[in-house]
Amino acid sequence: MAEQGSDTALIWDSCLCRAVARELTDALGGQRARSVDLDRGVQRVSIYFRAVTWVTDLSSGRGWTYIVAPAEPPADSRPLPAVLSTVETLEDERVLIARFRRVRGSRPHPSLVLELTTNRWNALWVEGGEDRVVARLRVDARRPHKVGQPWHPPEPSNRTGLQGQLPDGFMAELWDRPDDERRRALLTSLAHLSSLNVGEVLNAGAAAAAEERWRRFAIMTDPSPGVSLLDNGSQPYPWPLPQGHSFRPTASLLDAMKTLAEEEEDPGAGPLIRALGSRGDYLDKRARRLTEQIARADTATELRERATLILANLHAIPAGASKATVTGLNGEPEVLDLDPSRRPQDQAEALFKRAGRLERAQAKLPDELA
Repeated sequence: MAEQGSDTALIWDSCLCRAVARELTDALGGQRARSVDLDRGVQRVSIYFRAVTWVTDLSSGRGWTYIVAPAEPPADSRPLPAVLSTVETLEDERVLIARFRRVRGSRPHPSLVLELTTNRWNALWVEGGEDRVVARLRVDARRPHKVGQPWHPPEPSNRTGLQGQLPDGFMAELWDRPDDERRRALLTSLAHLSSLNVGEVLNAGAAAAAEERWRRFAIMTDPSPGVSLLDNGSQPYPWPLPQGHSFRPTASLLDAMKTLAEEEEDPGAGPLIRALGSRGDYLDKRARRLTEQIARADTATELRERATLILANLHAIPAGASKATVTGLNGEPEVLDLDPSRRPQDQAEALFKRAGRLERAQAKLPDELA
């Protein structure tokens, strides 16, 4: 099975986020930045430091973050006279937050927020103690992040074991569930578990061994980074994954993602978008309009997925609920934001209709590009 050419994007979970945050802090902490570029055309964020460039590629089928050689920033990038202080995460969440400290000027200290929930990737440039949104890479109907408004983190996790400890008998109670319910029970109840690593716990054979394996993920014991080859593609992770067909050790997760990026990079994408913007105001506006239409195509897919989740979980959504935790399409818990004044099935129907309108607009793109 080939490792190259997969259309399946990297999957992030809280363990991968914590490990990558540590690596980024070790590699970039204290380094002086020059500028930041949120390129909506190619769905990529680049932060240009004096010594290196930090790239996060959120385009379809990718999802990598990695460090490359220093480069000259684009002329339209955002100046960033600042030093990276730290890269942090939220407990049991798929979010990275890079905090910067300005070295001159009176503007508030900025941060880069990377939301890495599957099918809902986004990057936001925020400033100040309230993390007010200055720029965003994508528009997500479920988390709109209006410019000028504070960025709000996802709802805090209510899973057990955030600090790496479980109540007495908690794992044994989960382990006593029937085989066909145990996986779901582990995923919905235990912090730091995901569709990637739950198999390691399930394979333990007994509750005591399962708890030890879970604790390894919870407190990040003895990481051994590398790339596991899964059925749907190459997956960097802090440890080998049991469902992997093979495992390739790497010096770091950042190195692993850099290698994947080099294997699949399309060198023509970025220059093409930039060339469109260099032919005058008319083409510049047209390129921005087409970029927004392409971004809305991703939004249509997300709307359909959200509608499907609502319909598949009608039995689990109480009447009048503003939020509901359901099992996502990837088997992990997902919080749905709902309108308490409308029936869930009516909300799903409205989402399908909105997705259809966006897709009809997307269908006109070939004529626009001609």
